[in-house]
Amino acid sequence: MPKKFFYADGETVDAALDESRSYPRVEFTYTPLTIGEHGQVSDELAAGSGAKIADLARRIIAGHVTRWNVTKPDGSPVDPKKQGEVNRLVPQLVRNVFEVIYDTDAGDLKDAAEPVTEDGLGN
Repeated sequence: MPKKFFYADGETVDAALDESRSYPRVEFTYTPLTIGEHGQVSDELAAGSGAKIADLARRIIAGHVTRWNVTKPDGSPVDPKKQGEVNRLVPQLVRNVFEVIYDTDAGDLKDAAEPVTEDGLGN
């Protein structure tokens, strides 16, 4: 995700997941979560069971993915808004798309937690 301070209403982000053992390369566009949505998702993740988290991932995909190249075996597109279609996707794909939208990159937290040394640069 590009580094930014602010996303305008309706602004989208392009993302891609590299090919994995489970699925081919996925390219998608999504609307970022607001801080309120992010907090709600965090609460639901902390309190949820596996089934509730899977439902949460489907809801986030349905509400935020605006375009993707995910297709069915016959080549027709998978509609991210249709729960029945998303339910049939490879679980790792659903999890990984969800994680991009939720942005669970622990790197941001680690950077913020690094100690500042006397030179102020972490050296």
